[in-house]
Amino acid sequence: MHLIDDTTDVTRYVHPGPPGLLPRDYSKVPIGAIPHTSPFVEAVPIIPESEWPARIAAMQGKWIRHLYPGNAKDDWQNGMNFCWAFSLAQSAMMIRALEGQAYKLLLAESLGYDVNWRNAGNYCSSAIEAAGKTGFCEASYSPKRFNLNPSTWKAGWQENAKQYRITEWWELGNVNMRQEVATALMLGFPVYTGYNRFRHAITLDECGLDGKTFWVHSPNTHGPGEDWTLKGTVAIPDEAYVPRVLVRSQT
Repeated sequence: MHLIDDTTDVTRYVHPGPPGLLPRDYSKVPIGAIPHTSPFVEAVPIIPESEWPARIAAMQGKWIRHLYPGNAKDDWQNGMNFCWAFSLAQSAMMIRALEGQAYKLLLAESLGYDVNWRNAGNYCSSAIEAAGKTGFCEASYSPKRFNLNPSTWKAGWQENAKQYRITEWWELGNVNMRQEVATALMLGFPVYTGYNRFRHAITLDECGLDGKTFWVHSPNTHGPGEDWTLKGTVAIPDEAYVPRVLVRSQT
């Protein structure tokens, strides 16, 4: 586990080479412009900060971090520039856990068509649109992981992927990103985020307070032992989304 706070040299955590996350330009993609999303603050009352200590205490053992049956090895992106897809697939699998559905390892590489099957970075907004349109197939459809050649995948993967589409999201950051992220996590949701300082997309699964300092946790997609705890101002993402509705599979 890595603790990253406001004293940390964050360049140590920036993946070398091309970025996995392309930063959202809010002047071109304003709040409300991404398909399948609606404003979080219009649907959910923000939890007052005075209630946070009690809420956090009540959530112990109940965070999505504790409910998610996946593991860091299966969620590993193996150096690909696909954090935007692996973290989003992680969010989809977490929503299945919240809905009481059986665990299915989903193939993040299914969204590769959105970058023309190249090992390339992408926008969270584009990934969300793709996940709502086509979804993720089960990992068993590919003969191996990290494979961006869909001609080698088993027939029927596109139909299978339609069973794992995220069709509704809440978009955070309309009023106060810190308070909205905290509220979503304290209500038990995963939060799919983009951090421009790291050029990285991650899913958050827990939050807390160290004194008065806010922190968030992410399982990350960098493999076993590579989860992050972000503390202080560095914990606040540049963009954030809560997956709400996953099309229910028949399996």
